[in-house]
Amino acid sequence: MPKDALGHGSNPQGTHSATIAKLPKMGRAHFEQIAANLLASKPADESNRSANEAFSARLSAAADKLATTNPGFNRNRFIAAASGNVKGQGRKSRASSRANAAGKANRVFAKGGF
Repeated sequence: MPKDALGHGSNPQGTHSATIAKLPKMGRAHFEQIAANLLASKPADESNRSANEAFSARLSAAADKLATTNPGFNRNRFIAAASGNVKGQGRKSRASSRANAAGKANRVFAKGGF
């Protein structure tokens, strides 16, 4: 899928792909929960090259799909958070927003979305 100037999945006319209608509207709390779920699945053995490559591919695929759900999605920030390379956490979402996001993220994972 081609990317626009911000790195979002777009067609040459700059409009988002048709997949945006298929995925729920997602925001920061959703992205944080998905990143946390991915981080929990990160291989514990950092010397296992094939497991780390598979994790990186899964992370990249998830970021590609999530970029179509929100034009403000920050791919680099998401990948840093999902791989455990975040220095500061930034602003925090409310607990109720996190719980709602966790439910949506778990439904996406249950359907095999990533």
